[in-house]
Amino acid sequence: MISVSSYVYTNFIVIICFILFQIVYALSYGKKDIACKDVIKYNFTMKKTKSRYQVLSFMLLLGISIGGFTLWYNNFNLSSLFFRGGELTDRVVLQGPSWLLYHYFLKPIPAVCALVYALAYGIKSRGAWLLLILTFVISSPTSMARFQAAVIYIPLFLVFFKALRREFYFPSVLVFGLLFIFPLLDKFRTFSSNDGFGYNLDYSFLLSGHFDSYQNFIRVFDLEMISYGWQLLGAILFFVPRSIWPNKPVGSGYNLAQDLNLSLSNISLNYLGEGYINFGILGVLLFLAILGIFCGWFDRKFWKKNINAGVNISNIFYMFSLGLVFFLMRGDLMSSFAYSMGMLFSVMLVVKIFNKLDSTNYKF
Repeated sequence: MISVSSYVYTNFIVIICFILFQIVYALSYGKKDIACKDVIKYNFTMKKTKSRYQVLSFMLLLGISIGGFTLWYNNFNLSSLFFRGGELTDRVVLQGPSWLLYHYFLKPIPAVCALVYALAYGIKSRGAWLLLILTFVISSPTSMARFQAAVIYIPLFLVFFKALRREFYFPSVLVFGLLFIFPLLDKFRTFSSNDGFGYNLDYSFLLSGHFDSYQNFIRVFDLEMISYGWQLLGAILFFVPRSIWPNKPVGSGYNLAQDLNLSLSNISLNYLGEGYINFGILGVLLFLAILGIFCGWFDRKFWKKNINAGVNISNIFYMFSLGLVFFLMRGDLMSSFAYSMGMLFSVMLVVKIFNKLDSTNYKF
């Protein structure tokens, strides 16, 4: 059992972290001389240019190539394309770097292509919608982890569906997704014909282990788990295979599960817990300060300086970061950092080639 003193102590730390984040973020962002709602009202209209067809041809070829690899990965089983697990899935076993390369780098590329093309040539262009459909097939939201679906589809929905860019629609959609869409996606996780596919509004998950992040945060305090930067080193060097680095750290959630002798080791550890497990209380404050500085700088760069800079790496990655920040806060750091870097490299590849093929400087 968790003691009352542990609850009080942890809650006090959390409140301090909230206050610290707001202060650091405000200092990093600076004076708010532009309202977000004024920028979000931008509409994306179709722009005609000869290079548009060259860009579309390349993006379709790239998407189809990844689609072909995806079909091979699913043993050419079409139903497996749309299910995350269960009896309808049939996949080739990928491990280590090859698994990371496909899921974290290749699979998001069609979504990046759709977003870049829509921002450059407008959501009214047929090519943008064709790339969006291709994304739904290759990277179906029902075939991936829910955090990954949020990362990929939040920016696409914001761009392709104008109504969602209104001031209060976005948080409303997030709440709707939590209560209705996430439980639905869970049905595709372990589908079985014996259980059927009935979908009833059941909110028992609100009282289940889905919300273990808070409890796990308290546990690292109680166990005084401090690695003095060892877990952080593992997150930064996530790309080094264990065949080269046998003693490479495991995820912090897995590490906590081992110390607690839990039967389920696939648990999360949130961003605050990662700060503690690396450098203790000072680590929690340090991690929050870094997050506040980064969020303030990134927001300022997009809303103040970069909104009219055209299709560039910073703008595109910023839109995907709207979903990445949820994954980062949930943890653990090793998984979220690895996926964020994979997403960044996907954006870099598509944007670099787009800017080589496109002969104009588009504004959005």
